[in-house]
Amino acid sequence: MPDPLKPIGFWSYTNSDDSVSGGLLSQLRQVIADELQMKMGHPDTHPVRIFQDRAVIPYGSDWREQIDLGIDAASFFIAIVTPAFLQSRECAYEILRFRQREAEQDRKDLIFPLVYEDIDDIRPEECHDPE
Repeated sequence: MPDPLKPIGFWSYTNSDDSVSGGLLSQLRQVIADELQMKMGHPDTHPVRIFQDRAVIPYGSDWREQIDLGIDAASFFIAIVTPAFLQSRECAYEILRFRQREAEQDRKDLIFPLVYEDIDDIRPEECHDPE
């Protein structure tokens, strides 16, 4: 039986998407952490933290080393999947690295992708087929 999950997550996104959104992706990370905190209980005994590079990596630090430390501490992984995310070498590294951790724990349920796709051109008949 695996150890209970710690309420520590890893936020994988592109800085360019966060900039284009006016910081809304960073705000979403905080909203999710706050919501989880309410479900987990008192922050002194069950602190919920979701690692975000921009929020915790000190300027001048070895980025890759800090990312690895964040992934090693994470119980779950939230990926903000956009076209820029799919083209990012750094995001690919993060997700592959976390998949290794997931495999080491004999788990396949710790990655939670949030997919941002343009749905303006989707027709209703393409969305649901009752057959």
